[in-house]
Amino acid sequence: SKSGSNEFHGSIFEFVRNDKFDSRNPFDPSKQPFRLNQFGGNIGGPIFQNRTFFFANYEGLRQRVTATRRDDVPSAAFRARATTPAVRQLVNAYPAGTERTSNADIDRALGNTSQAWTENAGTLRVDHRFNDNNTFFARYNVDDGLIVAPRTILAGDRQESFFRPSNYVMQYQRVFSPTVVNEAKAGVNRSTLRRFSYGPFAESVTLSGFMTLNNSNLLVENGTSYSVIDNLALTRGRHTLKFGGEIRRAHVNVADPAFEDGMSMVREF
Repeated sequence: SKSGSNEFHGSIFEFVRNDKFDSRNPFDPSKQPFRLNQFGGNIGGPIFQNRTFFFANYEGLRQRVTATRRDDVPSAAFRARATTPAVRQLVNAYPAGTERTSNADIDRALGNTSQAWTENAGTLRVDHRFNDNNTFFARYNVDDGLIVAPRTILAGDRQESFFRPSNYVMQYQRVFSPTVVNEAKAGVNRSTLRRFSYGPFAESVTLSGFMTLNNSNLLVENGTSYSVIDNLALTRGRHTLKFGGEIRRAHVNVADPAFEDGMSMVREF
């Protein structure tokens, strides 16, 4: 990552892409909407001249992608044979087909689905110079994101994934002499994920030959690692010797599914 300096510097940017400049996907009957915006900026400068500096960066992303989706659903002939209330309830959960297939019991439903991606990332770094031989910096990175993705052509059948990776690191450098330099670092990495799944039923239902009727559920995942690193560099004539060590602790907590009320069951008919 960059560091600040004795002068203020900054920049901004934006990158735009949309379907106006795209060709049609050969599997789509028509060109689908597409929007992508990446934008951000950074600034760095002194907190105290010749001693303490800062650098901050931000980047945002907004993307909307529409695609044509095809899922297999019961035909009118198949629906007519569903006479019991339980089976009729399942069959009626499927949308009506828009295309015929070679199988009289199976139609194909065609429609457009849209995926949305939103992301905000930031970095903050502070450098401090104690003297010519001793320097220190601390840096924090974080990225907040949300992806909303359809799973089938059914309205409301989607996954919402909230993710947040973050990182914090500190480094102290000591120059003992022109030939002896030591770096000590400590850091924390954390990645969290919450994935909400929304479906038409509490349980996942599979009818042979047709798309799956997905269930509603929640995945929770938290991963964290801690590390301490020390590196020593020695220069002896034309030779450089490096020594170092690292201690790291990592753990991941996962709940999948997060609910324990039978929502993860799968039924086949």
